[in-house]
Amino acid sequence: MLWDAVGKVMRLVDKLKRRSTMRCVMRVFEDLSPRVNFPQKRQSGPSAKRLLIMVSLITPEIRKRGDVTVIAFGPQFESLDETVLDKVRDLVLETAKNAEPAKVVIDLSHTKFFGSSFIEVLFRIWNRINGQAGGGFALAGLSSYCREVLEITHLDKLWKLHANEDDAVASLS
Repeated sequence: MLWDAVGKVMRLVDKLKRRSTMRCVMRVFEDLSPRVNFPQKRQSGPSAKRLLIMVSLITPEIRKRGDVTVIAFGPQFESLDETVLDKVRDLVLETAKNAEPAKVVIDLSHTKFFGSSFIEVLFRIWNRINGQAGGGFALAGLSSYCREVLEITHLDKLWKLHANEDDAVASLS
């Protein structure tokens, strides 16, 4: 049943011309499927629209702005603790790895807290991008707490920090 619903979502997303996003969504489903107990004898699964909404609740928005890939963490990511990060880590790393050209903005406008595990993810993204010609990495929309964490760890010297997504994208374009 789950894979039937995933098939519907794939066809819907394919119509929207978001093949790369669908690969990331599939990885999320593959990660979740062993932990989620779906009823076996249900006659009809959730609608493709409902399933897409459910997926969007646990994944950041990924979009292109010119030649820059933006990974935007929405309101559901107010706290990027280990539990939340386990659900999105692979998606974020894979998106950054496949960004062409290697220019990535992480928009944290809705995030009030992140821990050391998220800093590790940011560092891994920066490390991959930094090694590529023409690569660029920037953070946008940091709360005062998140900015302070990066300043204390001196990562603000390593990464470009911007007040909003528009400024961050402009700095990489």
